[in-house]
Amino acid sequence: MNRLLVLIVVLVIMFLSGQGTGGTVGVESVCENGKCLVRAASSTLSTILSPVLVLFVIFYPQARDELDETKFVKIWQRFLAFILDFMVVLLALTPILALPILLIEGRMTGSFEWSFSREFARDTDALAILPGILLAFVALFLYFYLHAKAGKATLGQYVLGYKVTGLADASRKPNYFARTMLSFVGMSMWPISWFLAAKNPDRKFWWDDASNSRAV
Repeated sequence: MNRLLVLIVVLVIMFLSGQGTGGTVGVESVCENGKCLVRAASSTLSTILSPVLVLFVIFYPQARDELDETKFVKIWQRFLAFILDFMVVLLALTPILALPILLIEGRMTGSFEWSFSREFARDTDALAILPGILLAFVALFLYFYLHAKAGKATLGQYVLGYKVTGLADASRKPNYFARTMLSFVGMSMWPISWFLAAKNPDRKFWWDDASNSRAV
């Protein structure tokens, strides 16, 4: 499938998902100095598009281009791919993860609405929000890990023209589980990771070598 077409499909789903919700889908809870702001929004359309996006990510056909061993993947390519992948995972999850607190709010108020905003917290907020946050992290981890393990580029990597694979030396087997864990750590301290990658002749990140893997 053409890379540009893949990007267009995702952008269209992203645009449609935000319709009817003011462009915002998900949950926000902020408390400071005893004051709280809790907001949540979803919609019928975004809830329908969520599994559609999941199915698209799983089944869209990728062109089988030969790997070019002479070129290294630029830092900006990897950064944009990560941002796109991050947005895709959140876009697939947030409409569904917003439903528990919307349902609880509807039960409390006696009227279900697809969005709400209030300036106080409820005891049920943590129960409705925290499992969703944990699920989002697990889904993000599995998204990167399972793509690499299957030898398939993530959607972001595919659009930006590269994939993660093992080293040319077959005796050094890649550890994609460790790679995914270490890359999360590396992205949490991205200024240092970017600096080290910029100094590397092949623009490799430190978790590439640590997991016997590479981006090509």
